[in-house]
Amino acid sequence: MPKQKITLKDIDGTVPGRAALVSMNLNTMFDSDNGKPPQWAGYVEGEFSCDNPIEMAWALWESIKDDHPDHVPAVLSNERAKYLRWVALMVGILDTEATFQEYLDAKNR
Repeated sequence: MPKQKITLKDIDGTVPGRAALVSMNLNTMFDSDNGKPPQWAGYVEGEFSCDNPIEMAWALWESIKDDHPDHVPAVLSNERAKYLRWVALMVGILDTEATFQEYLDAKNR
């Protein structure tokens, strides 16, 4: 299946960035006696001082990973959240601020 192109409306902030940390113990998740559903926490751009949902999700994992040593983490996100993370990473690399077009060019190659 061809890769779907990212458009300006996917990253311009019309839809806020969203990300969720999901973690689970893959060794016991299918065990009917001991299995537990995945744990998750969500982050939305603009809520509770959230300006980078992906980074906030990973920061949560860093703070709880010792409490869940058998869990495997994943962060799920929409394209706006990926854009916000990219901009934060580019701040130290680019001499000027990153633009929407630079992101679209990089992602739609």
